[in-house]
Amino acid sequence: MQKAKKENHIARRGRIIWLYVIYQIVSKALLGIVVLPMFGWLTSQLIALSGRTNLSSGDFVGFFLSIYGIPVIVLGILLLILMMGIDINTFIIISALLEEGKLNFKMKSVLKAAIKSVKLFFSPLGALLVIFIGIVLPLLNIGIKMGPLKDFKIPNFITSVIFNNPLNTALYGGALTALLVISLIYIFSVHFILLDGQSVAEGFKSSRQLVFKHWKSFVVDYLIKLIQILVICIVAAIALLGIVLIIDLLLANLFKATYNENIAIIVLLLSGFQIFSFFASMTIPAAIAVLTKLFYKYNAAAGKTIRLKLVDDASTLSDEQRYAKIRLRTKFKVVTLVILIVTINFSVAWMMETYFTEIFKTEIKMELIAHRGGGDLGAENTIQGIEVAIDEGVDWTEIDVQRTADGHYIINHDKNFSRVAGVAKTPMEMTLAEIKQLKVKNEFQPDMAAQPVPTLPELLDACKGKIGVFVELKGKSADHKMVDDVVAMIEAKGMRDEAVILSLDYSIIEYTHDNYPQIKTGFLYYFSIGDLKNLKGDYLIMEEREATEDNIDIIHEAGKKAVVWTVNTPESIERFIKSDVDGIITDYIPLLKAAISEANQRSHLEIIIDSFIK
Repeated sequence: MQKAKKENHIARRGRIIWLYVIYQIVSKALLGIVVLPMFGWLTSQLIALSGRTNLSSGDFVGFFLSIYGIPVIVLGILLLILMMGIDINTFIIISALLEEGKLNFKMKSVLKAAIKSVKLFFSPLGALLVIFIGIVLPLLNIGIKMGPLKDFKIPNFITSVIFNNPLNTALYGGALTALLVISLIYIFSVHFILLDGQSVAEGFKSSRQLVFKHWKSFVVDYLIKLIQILVICIVAAIALLGIVLIIDLLLANLFKATYNENIAIIVLLLSGFQIFSFFASMTIPAAIAVLTKLFYKYNAAAGKTIRLKLVDDASTLSDEQRYAKIRLRTKFKVVTLVILIVTINFSVAWMMETYFTEIFKTEIKMELIAHRGGGDLGAENTIQGIEVAIDEGVDWTEIDVQRTADGHYIINHDKNFSRVAGVAKTPMEMTLAEIKQLKVKNEFQPDMAAQPVPTLPELLDACKGKIGVFVELKGKSADHKMVDDVVAMIEAKGMRDEAVILSLDYSIIEYTHDNYPQIKTGFLYYFSIGDLKNLKGDYLIMEEREATEDNIDIIHEAGKKAVVWTVNTPESIERFIKSDVDGIITDYIPLLKAAISEANQRSHLEIIIDSFIK
């Protein structure tokens, strides 16, 4: 009897995991194949009706305030509520059934109950809860990340501004702390709504009361349970990798002629990636299951019995089911699935090894673009910094142009000179003579001498024939007149092939593209909806999150160059030097050069391993 119970224990856990896997596969397949494409199509139609081909960070405000943009916002919120609501509801319902011992249930019934319960979120408080979970917490890199917004986060160029300023860092830390506390206080809200039949407002109130009553034990209980799950996952992953390793060694002995060390390692890497992906897909269900267990525990301690009423046909296992051994057919299916996966991995590994040069990028060649002059090589947006960048062999310098009160063009990034020169006036409030009295401090090397603010003509003269110039038209003075004047300067200097006009304002790019087709343009953006091929600009310069492999491929298919900005962290540098981008804008040129040099010295096997890590 003891052996039967042991077998049954494994079988029941296997059944639970299988149910979660089936739901994840089916729901995410429907999301990726049907729901999101349909939403994308509807959005593209509304964008087209507004007279646009794309919607990007450079022109989104007018669209969202129009009769075409409002439906997109409404549809987006409804879709978010639907997707987040169904996912959260399903995981809570399944975990509640498990907690009540009702393992006899059909996933169809659970999904029906989850979809039916989504209506609870179609209220002001319900929508606020979903938006908080789906957008606010992921933006701050805390909380449960799920659905299509799982990668939603604050762009790196904004976080760099936050963490480079003590006040901003303190405010950000305060916001994180406040939101974390709020999320903990109301963490049982959906449980009360679904499992206890409360309204949204009542659920918020009951969660607050429950957490306040058990907050000390809750923190300890939740952390202990999560650590236990983590340990189990690690042990299980090691065991599975051990099985793969044994199979790997057996294959190596059977196919000595074709099975070399590289193929064996690739098989292990593929298997490890699959195992990691599997356990990663279980993290959210596991976290919610722990919350559900504590929800039942704390309510029981208060003398309150919770019973799920949403799934009528769920029941406990019969004695026969409780003590039944795993069927031979089930074992055969599991073994067959493992063999199939290993066979596929072996085939993929063999192809990677055989067609290595066709599949992998073996030599890294891309344009180095120093941010704001010479990046960390000198004072920002100064000729001194650019001269050092030239000595370092940098391909391009990116600069920021603004107009003065008397109509001249100078180089400065911020809206005023407060940060770089200690004067809280904008370029448009000062004459060129006044600006020429300023000195720009070197924030990267404070002991270095401060430098004068250059004019655009002075800077172009310093760059001609030595380094290309990405000229970003910046601030409130960036208008059609600035385009006309800057183009005239570029033409007068004979630098048509050495300069690119950049802007975050798409209307500036359109005007330049349409009126000066001989001048290269580059559109800077941090999000875009629609077909990237339709965006005007010879260069499409993306914030890191937008620089996906698919987007880079689309840009190249359109005959344009793909550039990513501003890549400053070691992790981001490692990621993008191994991508297919044409150029990287960074503040840290020496770090970027060193990373490229090191990457070009990688062995055959290291290149393969890096492709998995990427």
